Amino acid sequence: MVNELLGIQYNIAKVNRTDRKVQNLASYINKDILKAIHKVKNFLTLNRTSK
Repeated sequence: MVNELLGIQYNIAKVNRTDRKVQNLASYINKDILKAIHKVKNFLTLNRTSK
């Protein structure tokens, strides 16, 4: 998960630095947010395969 977070931060850093919306979004991404994203993805995946 740490590698994934670093990868996201790296990719955001490559974005044009003048794009404030992306930079603002990057400031909110942290370990807890990443865990929540995975939790939702897992929930959606389980529900999609159970139907």
